[in-house]
Amino acid sequence: MLHGLWPQPSTEQYCEVPKRTPDRDRKPVSLPPDLQANLKAMMSDSALMTTHEWYAHGTCSGIAPPAYFGIAADLADQAAKVLDPLFQQAAGQRLSSRSVRETVDA
Repeated sequence: MLHGLWPQPSTEQYCEVPKRTPDRDRKPVSLPPDLQANLKAMMSDSALMTTHEWYAHGTCSGIAPPAYFGIAADLADQAAKVLDPLFQQAAGQRLSSRSVRETVDA
C-alpha cells in the first residue's frame, strides 16, 4: 500500500497552488496508463489520491507528475519486498515496531 511516502516540511506543501481549493476542483493529474495501473494496485482510490498527493506534495518536488509518482511507486515496491515476508511469517500475529524496524534496517 502506498501511503505516507510523501515526507517534507509542513512549509513545503501546495507549492504555487491555492491550498484551499478542494481536490475535486483541481485538474486531474495525467499519468501514463501503466503507472496509473500500478498506482491503482497500491492506493485505495488512486484517481482521487493522485490528485491530492500531487497538489499537496508533488508540486514542491521540482519534477513532473510521472517521475514523482514513479519514484513513489518504486519506493512502495521496495518496502513491500522487505516487509511482506515478515508479515507472512507473522501470520496474523502482532508485530513489534522494533521487529519491523530491525527488518528494514537489515
